[in-house]
Amino acid sequence: IAGMAAELAAELVDGQECAVCGSTEHPAPARPAPDTVTKADEDAAREAEQRAEAALARAIAAVAEAAEVVAALRQRCGERPLDDLVAERDAARSAHDAAATEAGELDRRRTQVDTLERLDAELQERLRGTEAEVAEIAQADAVAAAEADEIRARIHAAVGDGGSLVDRRARLAALAAAATELLDRRAAAVRARTFADERARDAEQAAVDAGFHDLDAALAAVRSDARLAEIDALVRAAEEARAVAAATLAEPELAALIGDETADVAARQDAANRAAAELHAALTAASEADRRLTDIDKYTTRLEQEDAKLAPLRAEQNELAGLADVIAGGGQNSRKMSLRSYVLAARLEEVAEAASERLRRMSGGRYEFVHSDAAGSHGKRGGLGLDIHDEYTGMVRSTKTLSGGESFQASLALALGLADVVAAESGGLVLDTMFIDEGFGTLDADALDSVMGVLDELRAGGRVVGVVSHVDEMRQRIPSRLHVVRGRAGSTVEIAS
Repeated sequence: IAGMAAELAAELVDGQECAVCGSTEHPAPARPAPDTVTKADEDAAREAEQRAEAALARAIAAVAEAAEVVAALRQRCGERPLDDLVAERDAARSAHDAAATEAGELDRRRTQVDTLERLDAELQERLRGTEAEVAEIAQADAVAAAEADEIRARIHAAVGDGGSLVDRRARLAALAAAATELLDRRAAAVRARTFADERARDAEQAAVDAGFHDLDAALAAVRSDARLAEIDALVRAAEEARAVAAATLAEPELAALIGDETADVAARQDAANRAAAELHAALTAASEADRRLTDIDKYTTRLEQEDAKLAPLRAEQNELAGLADVIAGGGQNSRKMSLRSYVLAARLEEVAEAASERLRRMSGGRYEFVHSDAAGSHGKRGGLGLDIHDEYTGMVRSTKTLSGGESFQASLALALGLADVVAAESGGLVLDTMFIDEGFGTLDADALDSVMGVLDELRAGGRVVGVVSHVDEMRQRIPSRLHVVRGRAGSTVEIAS
């Protein structure tokens, strides 16, 4: 009270009324004591009290946050000793380092698997070709054996027991020629069978050398062009030999022999004259053929020269065609990814990397985006896929397995990541305003705190963040709000803060 009196006395002026008694004279104004509380002291005390209350509120919040962290750690770790938890953490780090080492070997092992699969396919194709070749040779051997039996029967029927010595000598000469041809055919069959056995052993050894268990495991062997040409040559040679044998046996002189024939000199002379005439005609035809062959050689040389001129153009065209196929997602493009998809995939990787930082914060370090270039089902081209890496399980899974709240967090993280990439690649052009429509109702309390923390950071950085939501808790978290009120005459908007 003395202090208040001194404060009022300090305002008294002679000739003016006192605010307490109304007198214009002030004979004994109160004087302030040394320990009198002044207005400045009150203001200082009030400010000190406000600072203390703010410090107390921060301390209470810090204690509550620490208590939540301790509770979460106790729920996650239980009552186990610290040494056990440290040991588990070290074991987890070792497992993580081992997994990273294995992941570093993934590309090399994938390359080895692709090489083995290609070798397996080649060996499968080569085995099928070898088996077909063996079957053809066996069939040719059976046909040759049947023809040999038929030739023996026909030779026996043609020789018989009658006829002159000259006729017998002619028949024996024909038989000797047929027997020689038969031996040649048998030798060819034996060589073919030996060659087939060698090829079969080579195929078995090639399958083992390529790393397969046996020949059945290498059924995808592929025959080379050289081998195909060799097989075609063998087939043509066998067909030509068969045609020669058939023509020899079909000659009228050999086919008409029954064992009792007598020589007709006049007829033979006429036949010789006709043969001479035919020989002359054949020589004439051969000369004409030689002339035509010379012309063909000349034209062939010119054709080869022109073909040599076109070879660089064809090579360039093949190179361009191959490049076009690769760009279009075909040819040697194993991913079947077009150039446009490849560029978009590179952009998508940047967006996924930027969005992963946001998603890790929203999910408490659990989720992050993983770009996938795998092809889709039913032959769909890949390169534009996104999966989710779950830190809790260490597995990569589809985004379709996320819950509603997690899907909202992932979508929001992608939107923010896209905004970051646009700002980075547009010369610092920032998306200043962002509106988010619903999705908060699917979040639990912890997830909502994480999402709101990210949005508060965006707002603190100068951006305008608009949220459309029906969640009551959002009203306590957002300072400035627009409330849409429905009525019979229409909807109205109220500003609340």
